[in-house]
Amino acid sequence: MREPRENVRFVSKKYSQKMRRNYEHVEPEFLIGKSVKLGFKSSDGRIEHMWVWVIAPVVCDGDCVGFKGILDNEPIMDVGFQYGEGVLFKKKDIEVIYDGWNEL
Repeated sequence: MREPRENVRFVSKKYSQKMRRNYEHVEPEFLIGKSVKLGFKSSDGRIEHMWVWVIAPVVCDGDCVGFKGILDNEPIMDVGFQYGEGVLFKKKDIEVIYDGWNEL
């Protein structure tokens, strides 16, 4: 297992939507093996932004309905997941795509 990423930051609600990009056009196969940043809601209602390593699409009736990934950060808040655990997410939840060299 890889070491957890240390580049976690918090963004206020005022600016969080301005940072979001639209990745709906991205083909599911493109995301496999890449890292994506997702927002996880904590037990106190705040959002913690962390990296998830994408491992597979979730397919239903031939259509990609989401993705399986592995949490690649150690959470600071109680978000219901721990580093290395599997998570499910949808393409609309992706905040940033990282290919190992650049944010896309």
